[in-house]
Amino acid sequence: MPLVTETRQLFNSFIANGSVRFNSYPLNAAGATVTAGKSYAYGAWAAIIANAVITIDSWLCAVGIDTFSTNVARVWLIGVGSGAAGAEVLLSEHRVQLLQDTAVGYYSNFPYNLPRPIFISVGANNRIAGEAGVSDANTPTVNANVVMGTRFRGLGT
Repeated sequence: MPLVTETRQLFNSFIANGSVRFNSYPLNAAGATVTAGKSYAYGAWAAIIANAVITIDSWLCAVGIDTFSTNVARVWLIGVGSGAAGAEVLLSEHRVQLLQDTAVGYYSNFPYNLPRPIFISVGANNRIAGEAGVSDANTPTVNANVVMGTRFRGLGT
């Protein structure tokens, strides 16, 4: 019955107490710069939320990318994970084709609400990080962000 327990926990935290809060991270800043790997390989992880910023139990609700470094259509692999630097665990992976053409003022972004929030507990190594890969032989950059939900005033900052 783990799913029943998790569903009850989500309901009690988000709905029953009436104090749902959603925050986009990084706070008051552009997304974290993530350098993509080439040919569908992931590049290095980049911190979106630093370790110890999450000070209460929270839920990862959405991911987003924007501000691409090159004007070309390509397939992006976007991963979001949690854990200490060098020991991240992939929590959510997305594949999307996006085009940006700044010459004509066309900018793509990729906001994606997760079908089910992912629980992030308070504790050591609760850093949230992003990684990316692309379909071609380039290594472009992208800004990544996440939306976290909590039942209190925020994630501690």
